[in-house]
Amino acid sequence: MSEYLEVKAKTIDEAIMKGLAQMDVSIDEVNIDIIEEGGKGFLGLGRSAVVRLTRKGEEGTAAASSEKPAVKPAAKKERPEFARKKREDQKKPAKKSETAAKTDDDEKTQAAIEFLNGMFQKMRVDATAQGKRTQDGIFLEITGDSTGVLIGRRGDTLDAIQYLTSLVVNKGKAEYIRVVIDTENYRKKREDTLVKLANRMAAKVEKSGRRMVLEPMNPYERRILHSTIQNHPGVESLSEGEDPYRRVVIRKKR
Repeated sequence: MSEYLEVKAKTIDEAIMKGLAQMDVSIDEVNIDIIEEGGKGFLGLGRSAVVRLTRKGEEGTAAASSEKPAVKPAAKKERPEFARKKREDQKKPAKKSETAAKTDDDEKTQAAIEFLNGMFQKMRVDATAQGKRTQDGIFLEITGDSTGVLIGRRGDTLDAIQYLTSLVVNKGKAEYIRVVIDTENYRKKREDTLVKLANRMAAKVEKSGRRMVLEPMNPYERRILHSTIQNHPGVESLSEGEDPYRRVVIRKKR
């Protein structure tokens, strides 16, 4: 599989979801760059949105394929007092930039919290959202007496809420920010359940020799299954079908 994928669609969000499905990955496994925002072009004609999805850890390879190496000019010697003053001047704007970035992050996190709490109020659900900025994006925790309703069948409702919140956070932003929403530690519990399922199904395939077809799952859950199946040398897994009906198939190695 190539290190990155460029996808074109009517909107940025549609292009991102299309790219995730084609690469068979979850949103936390890629970095997303917006190439074209889309909209109306010349004479009112529609212009498609274009995004680039790059697997994390492979950004350097993708960048190398699209950029030519720059020739580094020879360094010019500077007098010590000028060099010292230059270093001091360079530090000042950097400090201001970091402060501005932190303020922007706080605003995005607050926007996500306000969106969720407003949604819960309109739904008349007893729940409250709290959030924080992390190295990977924005993490939001939902607490309250009605969180079970917000999880839904196998996390479908929670995934939908997470997707809507991601649209709010990334609206009009060039850099994509990953949003993760959890409640009652559901994400970890679901991951543990999928790992146990994969191990159990792999053992059945090894014993019977017959392939097993699992129920449709989203890209994130399929990746957990594929990763677990790799621990069983006698079997292999692959994904079949189109989203949202794409599913994992486990079979004996050929």
